[in-house]
Amino acid sequence: FFSCQLHSMSRFRRVVPAIKDFFAGFTNPKPAPGSDPFQYHKGGFDSTMSPQEAVLILNLKDGTNSTKVEIERAHRNLMMKNHPDLGGSDYVATKVNEAKAVLLGTNQPAK
Repeated sequence: FFSCQLHSMSRFRRVVPAIKDFFAGFTNPKPAPGSDPFQYHKGGFDSTMSPQEAVLILNLKDGTNSTKVEIERAHRNLMMKNHPDLGGSDYVATKVNEAKAVLLGTNQPAK
């Protein structure tokens, strides 16, 4: 009886490292910056929105070189998901609108 238990224990000791190695392949490596669309931008908003910040908000791939159509499409998609009348945040909607205005050059000075 004890010899069976000892044999099982020695077998178990040989199998455990293989199991650990197997599951080590499933760890989540850190994605490259910008590769994960759900990765959040570290930091808050600037007092006046820069074009780079507007690009981050609208998630534009071409950056500040985006066309008017691309900017308007990104703005529309975000507003459809975040409109205050549909349960979205007023603050997020304001930032999305501001991002569009900055990139299109239509931002009005604060009154």
